Amino acid sequence: MQTILISANKLDKIQQCPRLFNYLYVKELTSFTRPSYIEEGDLFHYLLNLHYKAKITAADYNIDTLIELGRNHATELSITSPELEENIALFKEYVLYYQQENWTPEESEVPFAMQLLEDTAAGIRIVLEGKIDLLCRESKTDQPLVVDHKRVSRNFAPFDRDNQKLAYCLATGRRDFVINQIGDQKSYSVDKRLVRYYFNISDYQVEEFLENTIHWTMEIVKIIGAAAAGDYIAGNYTACVKFNKKCMFYDVCNTRDEYKEAKLKEAFKPKTDFSLFGSE
Repeated sequence: MQTILISANKLDKIQQCPRLFNYLYVKELTSFTRPSYIEEGDLFHYLLNLHYKAKITAADYNIDTLIELGRNHATELSITSPELEENIALFKEYVLYYQQENWTPEESEVPFAMQLLEDTAAGIRIVLEGKIDLLCRESKTDQPLVVDHKRVSRNFAPFDRDNQKLAYCLATGRRDFVINQIGDQKSYSVDKRLVRYYFNISDYQVEEFLENTIHWTMEIVKIIGAAAAGDYIAGNYTACVKFNKKCMFYDVCNTRDEYKEAKLKEAFKPKTDFSLFGSE
């Protein structure tokens, strides 16, 4: 039985471009250096995880201790000293701004794995996995919430038709989702940089997401087969540039076929921190 491990990010990538998915999750390639915005996002998520775990355990809250742990964590990241100090200042601002927030945190950094389908005839099992930033409740109404932290450099208006929101709502059974957006735009006032977007997801949306996810996972099975056979895997030209930035594999796809493998080896290395497949 082959187990296909699917996640919101993997769904995003297969829907964006089959060839991109092949490079990221079949060949399991990554660049030699991570972009600074990913490193800063890692640091900020680490600080928020400490923040909410301290609130959950009702421990004596000491922001200086959390910041010191954050500084230690930053030594494992490719982050400059100015970037570190900017994120620490932003974290302090967040804690102060939301010191009277109406959330009662329950769990922070919550992993999940949920079986969506087992087809014994085809020998395929589909498992949805992920990690939720925060589960909490509205303090006054006791409404259960799913929260995802977003560290951004410019404001984005999020929408509810989104793999991550729907995946987390399916996995938890909850229907209220919050994007906890933390921006660093220096020209904005704090109330425009620290914004929370609330969504109520319907059962119909979750049901459709489940059906859609199974469909796209079957497309992934086709990509796996094509990659193993050395067959052609199509690219999606509309995904080559997003937000005026080239896809990380843009130059590879723009190279003649006989030079593609050399280009990949030159610019990318195999990932070692995840496996797409499982078997028994």
